[in-house]
Parts: sequence; C-alpha cells; structure tokens
Amino acid sequence: MDAPRPAPWVERSAALRDFPGEAADALLGEIGPDSGTRLGFVEVRLLDGAPARPPAVPNAVSGRNARWAVIASGAGAPDQAPAFREQLDALAGTPAPWTQDEMNANLLTAAQGATPDELRAAYGRERHDRFAAIKKRYDPRNLFRVNHDIVPA
Repeated sequence: MDAPRPAPWVERSAALRDFPGEAADALLGEIGPDSGTRLGFVEVRLLDGAPARPPAVPNAVSGRNARWAVIASGAGAPDQAPAFREQLDALAGTPAPWTQDEMNANLLTAAQGATPDELRAAYGRERHDRFAAIKKRYDPRNLFRVNHDIVPA
C-alpha cells in the first residue's frame, strides 16, 4: 500500500554511552503521551553484547563502545517535514549528556555524516583516516561514493 505520491521521511539517530533513568525521563518528556510529538517512530536500541567486544582481527566497525542507540523518524504530508525536523532537533538534544560522536555507520541516517568532519567523528579519526588512505590506493577517483562518502586521502 505505497503512498500515491512521495512523502517526506525525516530521521535521526544518536549513539549513547549509557542510558540511565534520567535519559529515559528526558526522552519521554519529548515523545511521551503529553508531548504533542508528531514523530511516528522512536526506538531505544540496546547495542551491548558481542558487537561491543574488540574483534580478534581489527575491522571497520565503528562505535563499538556505544551501549545504546536512539533512532527516530517522522513521515507524512509534505507540509509536515519542518515540524518533524524541529521535533528531531529537540529530541537529538535530549540525550546529549550521554551521547558520543563515534557510532556504528549502519546507524547513520542519510542526513548524518554529510560533511567530512561529521563522518570523521562518526568513524573516529584513526579509522576514518585509514579508510581514506585505502580509498586513495584502490579508488583514487572515488567511484564508490554513493553512501556516506569517505574521500580518498
């Protein structure tokens, strides 16, 4: 049952070092029953466990030290996009005391990691610079760029 015409889809995610009761209370203040939120989806995802442990062989997975992720989105009529963005901005600031820049790249939304500095923060400087060096060697013309693009060093 696809919509008859395109509709805005606005989303945001954040990686959290911890998710104490204060963070839950703050999020509920933004999205709870009395908040007036128009967001259709907010998920708090536990990331702990095996992915959090360092691998035996180093790999490209970033944000292993994040224990939680908050993922939120809004979708609806075209005129609702500004309200979704405003609510996502407010929601993104709510868990700020517990967030971290480095996060698993699979959790980045289309609008996140849009600049080289944002992407470097998400991957971590060392990992990002390693990727950039690899791209310089194997993809100097940056053919593989239709993603969160790491520019060849």
